[in-house]
Amino acid sequence: MRKLKIICVTAMLVLFTALLAGCGARVSTTMTVDAANGNFAGSRVMTLLIENEDLSKVTGGMPALETVITQSMPADLSYIVSYPSETQSQITFTLAFTSLDDYKTKVANLLAADAENTLVPEITFEKNETVFRKGLKFEENFDTVNLLKWYQNAIAAANIITESSSNWYEMGDTVLVVDGTTLDTYGSRYDYDKVDERFLNSCDVRTVMNVNGTYDRTITFEASKSSLEDLTEVNENFAGYMQSIATEGITYATETDPDTERTSYIYTITGVSAEDLVAKTNAIMQTPDNTFAVTITPKEGVAGKAVVSIQESLNGSFYMDADYHSVDSTIVTYPNFRLTDGNASTNYSENELYCYTKGGEAYTLTGDWLVGYEKAELKIKASSPKKMTAQLILKASDSLAAEIRDIAFSALEAACTNNAK
Repeated sequence: MRKLKIICVTAMLVLFTALLAGCGARVSTTMTVDAANGNFAGSRVMTLLIENEDLSKVTGGMPALETVITQSMPADLSYIVSYPSETQSQITFTLAFTSLDDYKTKVANLLAADAENTLVPEITFEKNETVFRKGLKFEENFDTVNLLKWYQNAIAAANIITESSSNWYEMGDTVLVVDGTTLDTYGSRYDYDKVDERFLNSCDVRTVMNVNGTYDRTITFEASKSSLEDLTEVNENFAGYMQSIATEGITYATETDPDTERTSYIYTITGVSAEDLVAKTNAIMQTPDNTFAVTITPKEGVAGKAVVSIQESLNGSFYMDADYHSVDSTIVTYPNFRLTDGNASTNYSENELYCYTKGGEAYTLTGDWLVGYEKAELKIKASSPKKMTAQLILKASDSLAAEIRDIAFSALEAACTNNAK
């Protein structure tokens, strides 16, 4: 499956139309980002180029504008004043950042500097260099005028402009530079999306919960003939790439159905604990947020029965469309397990749970489990014609995890104690 996204705004937008003779400050933006090795560091440089004719409408000229800046500029910004020509003055604001989170925080601070702001910033940055995605995406729902609204408000409050401050801006260039390359951008907002995407078609996960506390899991990706052809264009040795994912502790196999011509890539792992299972799953899925946890507690007032709660989420977005992909999960629970509650789209057959949710969504499944005993023996002894003693001997399987064995017997002991009373 291949999807090529090329989304750009194709027309230059002018935010404010000058009603008087002057066009006001020309606002331009250059966003420079170092995105190597997963970084997002750089600066957003916002310039206000002012013609002398427009500056003449400012009482006190450039010194008055600088006074407004020093009195009201948010701490995240720095500024300089320069004179590109005899007829022009320029104010340059710089927003430096060290990471995407740092940039998001500082943008939110600039917007919040406008007391009337209601815009919640949305920023997306993705640089993809994988077999499945190649290209870059950078999108924002605001522009530089939004970020400098605090300055516009401060100028209006200072009452130093002889025309409405809302007429004092026109949009200039919006430039995006990533890793030294200038990218084509249009419009006042960054809306750059050029990503070539080629996907696998499905992902199925089968997990077996063993009574000894371990877990066996099989993760199967499937590609149609056309999808495989697309992926092979990117990497001629695509099968070798898929095999390289199987690091230590992961078994790999591949097979092709001769009838459907669909190819499966199969990974098998064993987790000695839920945490170990998740770590190996993350390595295969190449996403860090997969989860799996099992909680077992005695069922109150019921001998030999436990309540089992299963929490799971699976994210296959590295291999499939991030917006539409789903991961089908089958969980083979303990014998004698009965599902009682769940927030996933779930089918249930004997002790197998079939879960269907959008990839990455977490769900919880809860059920009752009757813990089986390997041996049960009842001994009855008559010490006199009127007195008899009964002894029930139960032996739990040696394969049961210690904590499960304890739960089984603690529930039984509590029930027997209550009945004896």
